[in-house]
Amino acid sequence: MYRSFVAFIALMAVLNQSGLYAAQSDNYVKNRPIGINLNIGGSGIAGALSVDYFIQKKLDIEAGVGPFTYFAGFKYHFSQKKYNPEKSFFTGLYHTRIVGLFDTPGRNGIYIPLGFHEANKKGIFYSLEIAYLRFYNTDNVYLIQDFPIWGGLRFGYHF
Repeated sequence: MYRSFVAFIALMAVLNQSGLYAAQSDNYVKNRPIGINLNIGGSGIAGALSVDYFIQKKLDIEAGVGPFTYFAGFKYHFSQKKYNPEKSFFTGLYHTRIVGLFDTPGRNGIYIPLGFHEANKKGIFYSLEIAYLRFYNTDNVYLIQDFPIWGGLRFGYHF
């Protein structure tokens, strides 16, 4: 997991330096594409630290790790207006993994958020989300009805 997280950060740095970022007007997302986040709930389940990167104006990729979980996925921001790009609604798709503890097996799951993101011009932001969360057993391919509705609060800084 550690290697995957380091590879993700390296990929974000390469994308940022390569000029692959889509040419856009001067805005918050273009000026501050990389973010560090503190997640309460959310795709990290109990909480997590994560890193995200806007690869385009409306597409944000993210990976993170929590005390018992790790996750990766993307968010699509819609409602970004030219007059106020710091506010947006979003949806996304994440793969999340709860690691096995003691003699219990780990579980993989999907996390589909729907939320609101707001940032100031200094790069400080928060987002609030409600989500559909499903885990499935790694040995079998059936869905487990654990907590189908979940939510999260995220604070962070984009630089």
